[in-house]
Amino acid sequence: MMILIADSGSTKTAWCLVQNEQIVASVHTTGLNPYYADTPAIVAGLREQLIPALSAQTPD
Repeated sequence: MMILIADSGSTKTAWCLVQNEQIVASVHTTGLNPYYADTPAIVAGLREQLIPALSAQTPD
């Protein structure tokens, strides 16, 4: 099982993908503050930043 952990503030988010207690990938993206960003903006940020970065670091 893989677990995706996020530590986010208004300016940046640190992501860590863990599998079997081992870090598989570590990524930084812009912040995800729901007070300032609506759901479509957050989803767009995940699609544009997180998914490509994780895809580049993890094997198929």
